[in-house]
Amino acid sequence: MRKRPGVVSRKMGEQYFLISEGEENIDFSRLISLSPVALDIWQGLPDSSIFSIDDMVDILLKEYDVDEKTARADLEELAEQLIKAGVIIEQ
Repeated sequence: MRKRPGVVSRKMGEQYFLISEGEENIDFSRLISLSPVALDIWQGLPDSSIFSIDDMVDILLKEYDVDEKTARADLEELAEQLIKAGVIIEQ
């Protein structure tokens, strides 16, 4: 997987969202809000290189007190949602 180029996190009020920068990418019908944990994962992922669920799990385990099995299950679901939303590209 890799992040779609031009997708960044932005704070609006007290909430963080993923948005596409550039006029050609603007689509306000698909605003994606992030929980604090999802934001930490997003910010910990590389911007232009390929990453895996294992990389996401490593980020989560370093920051939070959670077991690996739970982390993996939750992150597989998060990755699926982000792929479906078009902000992560499957490789």
